[in-house]
Amino acid sequence: MSKDKIFILLGIIVMGACLRFYGLDRQPLWFDEVFETTSFQRQFLHDRTMITPSTPPLNSFFVYPITRIFPDNDLALRMIPFTFGVISIPLLFLLGRRVINERAGLIASYLLAISPFHIWYSQEVRMYALQWMLALISLIFFFRALQERNYINYIGYIVSTVLGLYTLQLAIFLLVIQGVYLLLFFRHHRARLSVWIFVFTMVVLLYSPWIIYQLLYLTDRGTSFPKETNLLTFIPYTFFSYFAGYSIGPSLRELHLNPSIKTIKPYIPIITLLMLLYSLIFLYGISRLTKDVPKLIFILLLSTVPIVGLLTLIKVVPKMSYNVRYTGIALFGFILGISEGIESLIQKKEGKHNKLIAMTILCMMTGLSGYSYWNYQFNPEYHKEDVRTAASYIEENREEGDEILVITSTCAITLNRYLDKDHRSIGYPPLDTNNRDEVIRKLRRIIEGKKRLWLVLCREWYEKNLTNYTKQWLDTNYREIKELHRDTDEIANLQIFCYDLTREKKTQE
Repeated sequence: MSKDKIFILLGIIVMGACLRFYGLDRQPLWFDEVFETTSFQRQFLHDRTMITPSTPPLNSFFVYPITRIFPDNDLALRMIPFTFGVISIPLLFLLGRRVINERAGLIASYLLAISPFHIWYSQEVRMYALQWMLALISLIFFFRALQERNYINYIGYIVSTVLGLYTLQLAIFLLVIQGVYLLLFFRHHRARLSVWIFVFTMVVLLYSPWIIYQLLYLTDRGTSFPKETNLLTFIPYTFFSYFAGYSIGPSLRELHLNPSIKTIKPYIPIITLLMLLYSLIFLYGISRLTKDVPKLIFILLLSTVPIVGLLTLIKVVPKMSYNVRYTGIALFGFILGISEGIESLIQKKEGKHNKLIAMTILCMMTGLSGYSYWNYQFNPEYHKEDVRTAASYIEENREEGDEILVITSTCAITLNRYLDKDHRSIGYPPLDTNNRDEVIRKLRRIIEGKKRLWLVLCREWYEKNLTNYTKQWLDTNYREIKELHRDTDEIANLQIFCYDLTREKKTQE
């Protein structure tokens, strides 16, 4: 590798690190991140007051020490995924160089460095950045082991793959990709068949404790989201999210509150531009690999197996839902395909405008990523729920005898991280939210003996009936203190209401 390319790669890594470090703790932790901070205690210290996590424990080994050394420090916690995210940039270069060539590897590392999707999860305390980093290491050792008879490569592959599985179960899709690839090109690796059987056996044996644990303790666990699948929606949205992140087009809140074409319509021009740009250059890159079938098959497997695998899995696993982040390793396949397309344009001898076209494509991708990054950092519409600001506002204005009620309970847990420990909020326990009378009975018990009630609406699409019944009953019976109201345009993605409970508007129902 020439000195020039080394400096280019170092520049890409530094740029990727800066993009991931800037605003690292600008937004507060959301529920999944707060939940992750207690994962180790629930997994290994047997805290019976909390739900045992259903995900493997490796990420918690990094998070737990930070929570002990720097309690309640968001920046320190997010340095963990930041580190894994930055390390992934040169790793993708190494994979791209081995699978395609050096220049394609540099392009791939650059696209990952500016990827809004990857930046998002490089700033989230959950396990995704770690799992994706380990997936890249596993793939690198996989190809090294195929190309070089060195047992260090096999050991590196076993260790990285097992660690990836202990980070997130869905790393199993990586084994599927590698296994199918070996089967398709069996004739090239027949001499080392016994070695690969041993390698895969070791991976299964080392992972078997978690498999047994899941079968014994977690068989009834799952997310609470609906499992209906719509291929026409999920697959395009997944591809769009990989390259736009969640900060171009309708926000996550808009999509949840009104998942219809009416929500998407204002953003169709930029969505169309992005989808055409990335999909066409990806298809062009794939077409350029038709003469090198192993490379073509690998990139297609990496791009599709995690998505198709998850869509298949949610059909058979109770309560499991589709989420783009579960398919994250497919991002690397799409980036490699796009990198091959751009690299092919650069190296093409015929046509003097090819390099200009390639640079124009890279500039457009950089512009779209920059626009998404700007929205992510500075446009509150695309931010996580700003429970930190909400907590500060309530603390500044609360009085003795106030109660804080949050819909939903997950948001109450998040808000409590930022509230004074003596002023914790409460979230509704599970209710039959189709039963209005039950909601009102619970409300009466909550406000009994209180002077004011702070009502915080957060992710209310999870509990629409509960939200509506609560708000309607309070508006009917008590005076809202309008000057204390804060809406989503003042505190990102949540609403705050305060009610005077000392005087009723009329006789309660």
